[in-house]
Amino acid sequence: GGGGRRWARVATPRLASCEVDPIGWTGITGRLGDGQGKWRLTVTADRPLLVMSLLHATRTGHLANLSAIAQGAQGSAPPPPPPETAPDLVVQSPSVSDGSLNAGARFTLGARVRNQGDGPSAATTLRYYRSSDATISRSDARVGTDAVGSLSDSGASTESIGLTAPASAGTYYYGACVDSVTGESNTGNNCSPAVRVTVSVSGNRASYCNADNNLWGAIAGGWRGQYCGDGFGWGAAWNYRDRASAISRAESACRSLGLRECSWDVVFSSCGALAYGESSGGCNLFGDFGTTRSAAEQSALSRCRAAGYDCRIPVGVSGSAQAAPHA
Repeated sequence: GGGGRRWARVATPRLASCEVDPIGWTGITGRLGDGQGKWRLTVTADRPLLVMSLLHATRTGHLANLSAIAQGAQGSAPPPPPPETAPDLVVQSPSVSDGSLNAGARFTLGARVRNQGDGPSAATTLRYYRSSDATISRSDARVGTDAVGSLSDSGASTESIGLTAPASAGTYYYGACVDSVTGESNTGNNCSPAVRVTVSVSGNRASYCNADNNLWGAIAGGWRGQYCGDGFGWGAAWNYRDRASAISRAESACRSLGLRECSWDVVFSSCGALAYGESSGGCNLFGDFGTTRSAAEQSALSRCRAAGYDCRIPVGVSGSAQAAPHA
């Protein structure tokens, strides 16, 4: 070669091959040179292709491939880099086992951690919080943690934790936030919505739950006088090993308040509630049960309303007796 740079152009149909000979020039424009001296062939293309530099041995008639074996040294266009991927963790569907609790009662808080990104996420930590408002943030009171394993893209993990209701009556909000992981595309969406929990002072709200479904409880309502305005109350017993003992103890607690007509209104193996109803024609008490305290309250209110009363779950003076499980 003469130390300069020369260019040649060749066009070939898609999925076809083309041979370029430095002497024949068939099908090309420009010049590669006269084939003498040292040359370096550089090939560029607007689409991926494979280029091979072949040497024809005139004595034996064989072709030898002079192209380097390493990928990319044969003149082929390098493959495009893979698209960048990243995890994106969110916390969804917070839930509680019971949204209406006595102070100090046990309940379960759960949430679902999902990787909505297009890349895997490393193991991390889910942190549970209690808030005084409906917005969950890391500045709220932390009440527990859970380990979360690594998640594939679109992978999810459901977590839960056992908690104790606050000692003070009121409305509380619970939720969770997941710690961010390396490379996460969005760390501003790592906290869940809130789920509301209403807490009443133990014994003041006419609904109760046993420690497990193998135990029994009962609520017995009674009246202070001949008329609705004279007042009413109730006795309750729960966590008894047999049905008869729970009924007897609830009725005894009702009578201890000086009430009359203290017969049981509901017997339950899970949760039970008592609803009070008023109408122009008088008043009445309605008991029912459910798998949770809030479910029992709703069932009792439904029975009360179906009878045509204006109904509520009473909160006030009551007599109650509680036995330890398996007492």
